[in-house]
Amino acid sequence: MALTLQPQLETLPAWGVYLVVWGFIFVESALLVGFLLPGDSV
Repeated sequence: MALTLQPQLETLPAWGVYLVVWGFIFVESALLVGFLLPGDSV
């Protein structure tokens, strides 16, 4: 899967990478959907 995403990630600007990372952190910690994702659930 990483090989198929590599061209899209290379064209993504730096702020886009930060936005994606922030989005994953927000979803895992703030939304109920975060219970379905791996990580520390409270």
